[in-house]
Amino acid sequence: MGLILGEDNHPKSIDFLLLSLGSCIYMKRKKFSTEGLAISLSRELAEKANRYGDISAILNLGPGVPKAQIARISSMAKMCRIHRTLEHKPQVTLKVTGPTG
Repeated sequence: MGLILGEDNHPKSIDFLLLSLGSCIYMKRKKFSTEGLAISLSRELAEKANRYGDISAILNLGPGVPKAQIARISSMAKMCRIHRTLEHKPQVTLKVTGPTG
């Protein structure tokens, strides 16, 4: 999985989100072959809403994965914690603190 870098050659906050999603989808911990495995992630900016709109993940399986396992792998990837969090909008609480007085 490659890292998308911003214009200043430093990762943007969205890059870390995509890396989190990609690592969650990654199959090594699920004991499937990772030979030839590639994960491509992209995002689309929803400028008017000042947020990222669509995120796309493509999991290219290597030759060591039996075709009969593809549906199971797809299901497992969709159940990763980051994927499920993004699908079901979490409650985000922000508290700002600073010097007093």
